[in-house]
Amino acid sequence: MDVADRAGVSKSTVSLVLQDDDRVKSETRVRVEEAITALDYVYNRKAAGLRTAKPDFVGVIVNDFGLSYPALVAAAIETSVFGAGLTPMLAGCSDNLSRQSQLVQTYREHNVGGVIMCPAPETESSWLEGLRRNGCPVVCVMREVAFSQAPVVVADNQKGMLQATQHLLSLGHRKIALLGGHPNTSDFHQRLSGYLGAMKGSGVSVPESWIIPMPQGRDAGQMAMARMKQIAPEVTAVVCFSDVLAYGVYRYCQEQGIVVGQDLAVVGFDDNPDSRLIWPPLTTVKVCAKELGDEAWKLMQRYLQGEDVAGERRVIDVNLVVRNSCGSGANPVSV
Repeated sequence: MDVADRAGVSKSTVSLVLQDDDRVKSETRVRVEEAITALDYVYNRKAAGLRTAKPDFVGVIVNDFGLSYPALVAAAIETSVFGAGLTPMLAGCSDNLSRQSQLVQTYREHNVGGVIMCPAPETESSWLEGLRRNGCPVVCVMREVAFSQAPVVVADNQKGMLQATQHLLSLGHRKIALLGGHPNTSDFHQRLSGYLGAMKGSGVSVPESWIIPMPQGRDAGQMAMARMKQIAPEVTAVVCFSDVLAYGVYRYCQEQGIVVGQDLAVVGFDDNPDSRLIWPPLTTVKVCAKELGDEAWKLMQRYLQGEDVAGERRVIDVNLVVRNSCGSGANPVSV
């Protein structure tokens, strides 16, 4: 057992006590000092000086740089890190748990001040807690991990998908499918909750065939549409997990002679810059990538300044941007 565990505080609090920092409450200081005495802990000031020196690097891991939105979030974090006089070490893990672990280990070997990451599917809270307890602050962005105390910044995914689905319902659609998303991530379940909430609120029962999880990407959008056409040809509208996936839906429709906005209504999620340029322009849920990145960096800065921000959660607001991809109402043409 280490001092932090015995005293019931974070490692950063122990560090502040050892440095005689007056920000620590007296009762907390007493608990830490008692734990130090009980464990016969010896404070190595030389080593501590190396650990507490201002870091030169901050690690950044997103799920996939090949996707527009994660790249925009990473760019926002990069700008903030550079602005603070540090150097970002950026990488994508391709939603691969092993690669994520390897990247974090490499970052730690280079003595990064901390890591801002979009956690890969199946990331365990115990792993994140282990990093924090061993002096590697982690801030999660875009996704969160159940039961983890890692601070996190996420979009209001449930609200966004609720608005997107309600928009289609207001146009008269009742046969609406949800395409895309990884079933082992928090953002998928939050968006699924919004979709189901809107459908239930309108008295529409949802067959299992209307929910088609799928990895991200344009190819995934094409595959999701092909699957939907096979198992749920009655669907007249789709809400997509991301704009990039919606681009794949557009491609499929073009190849099959389906007119988006007339034969099929399509809504995306993210509001990438390209979404206003494609034809017809894509109705989508806008999530400000810069705001996500800025808030994640603010939490990391507080960590680096010795604050205990464990368990803090920031939710970025979203709004529906209506363009032309849904037409003016439900169309009975089968897809």
